Amino acid sequence: MKTYHITWATKGRQPAFPTEEARRAVLHAIASVAGTFIVLFAIVDDHVHIVLRMDAARLAAIQASLTRVLINRAAVELAPPYVRDVATRAHMSNLVGYCLGQFEHHGLADDPATATGSCFPDLVGARRIPELSLPITAALPRFRQRDAYAAVGLDAKLVPADDATVRGLGPARLAEAVAHTFGLAADLAGERPQAVRARRTLARLAYDVGLRPNDVAIALGITPTAAARLRNRRVDELDVRAIRLRIALEAAAARPAAARLAERIDASAPNVVREPPPPPYLVEPPPLQPIMHRVLGEQRVAFGA
Repeated sequence: MKTYHITWATKGRQPAFPTEEARRAVLHAIASVAGTFIVLFAIVDDHVHIVLRMDAARLAAIQASLTRVLINRAAVELAPPYVRDVATRAHMSNLVGYCLGQFEHHGLADDPATATGSCFPDLVGARRIPELSLPITAALPRFRQRDAYAAVGLDAKLVPADDATVRGLGPARLAEAVAHTFGLAADLAGERPQAVRARRTLARLAYDVGLRPNDVAIALGITPTAAARLRNRRVDELDVRAIRLRIALEAAAARPAAARLAERIDASAPNVVREPPPPPYLVEPPPLQPIMHRVLGEQRVAFGA
């Protein structure tokens, strides 16, 4: 098994997935074709970074599948992917901070702790996308969650929100938290298994914390009878825990990411991770510059790259 870092960039440096809907869609798409191999990712601005752990023999096929789903969903044309071997544990360790730091690197307002294009929610169990489990310890056996927390400016490990906190959100805000947890639109509509699973989990959690079926019905746009039926369906307790963690994550990330990260500049400065050099086809040649030569005491100007 080997680890690879693949980067896709847009031509013209325009955002690849400029809307929240587009980012959710591409997240599900990459999970569907390579989710079991993905250990880190960042969908940010004009770049997509995906770190894969797999047999070398499968790399070409998986890379082609990822390229296809990205091209099909991107708002602009993508350049060919750039593949780099991750040869050492130090390199892999650096990639954790590198991927989570992309939002700040690109000067975006998106919070790396909660953004759809960030893998942080997946690393800490606050998101549930089918096939996307991020088995990072396979590539980095000594991975420490506290390093991921530090990279997004958070101090303490998340504790799942308690019943009182969940109940205090009310049904509408709880539905929003559920939508983020499952990578869905806020109305949780549709008959796809992920949407059905999300509605069932919402109804069950709302019932457990004391919210009324009528309130859940309004939030979901269904009848109270249907809401009552949903709460009796079997749900995965890991889904429930992920929602509680998402609620705790949003509370912890209430302060702007820039302010949180600024407090860590002094401590993190020695460990700043630089973006690897882009491939030649993404680098524009420099303009012609005058080069001064001195010949026999006289100056002449030659023009060259």
